Amino acid sequence: MEHLAVCVLLFMSISAAVEFQEDAPLLFESKYERAAQLTKAKVTSIKKVLSKSFEPQPLTRLTDTGKATSCGGLQKFNLTWTPKIVNPSRGVTFRLQMTAATDFSSGQLDVAVYTDESSEPFITDSLPVNCPMIDKVIPNLCPIKKGAPIDVKYDQSDLTALPPGSYKLTANITSTKEWFMCAQVVVTIEG
Repeated sequence: MEHLAVCVLLFMSISAAVEFQEDAPLLFESKYERAAQLTKAKVTSIKKVLSKSFEPQPLTRLTDTGKATSCGGLQKFNLTWTPKIVNPSRGVTFRLQMTAATDFSSGQLDVAVYTDESSEPFITDSLPVNCPMIDKVIPNLCPIKKGAPIDVKYDQSDLTALPPGSYKLTANITSTKEWFMCAQVVVTIEG
């Protein structure tokens, strides 16, 4: 990629140094003058293409938002994170919006993490989830009452332990009574 940029910059500096007089009258026409005219047309069209390629582009990468999808359960939700491509040294902000479909005070969280397009997870874990655990991360959220509107943000600032790559994470939450929700996230961690 660096070589391409050097070649493009070299080409642009050479073409800028060579000035063609577009309206100059031709005293005589030779194959060399015709070649210069053709070269001028090529240089002009290449300059147009390259100038568009090197125009400043808006920085959308830091503001793009990732979105989780539902993989089952009673709960309908909107779970997003910003930025979509996660830089471990900058952290990430999660936002969960939902109206509770059922009461929740305790249950189980089953997590599976897959790499790329693998059909087998490289990490699986099951752990109990209860209000004291939830309140450590998001204070005053639990217990969740049926019909309660929920709109919470959570900042995770240090993700330096995460290796670069593309991952699919499935998180399945069951309450003591029923299947609460399942969320699937596909995220890219940059290196």
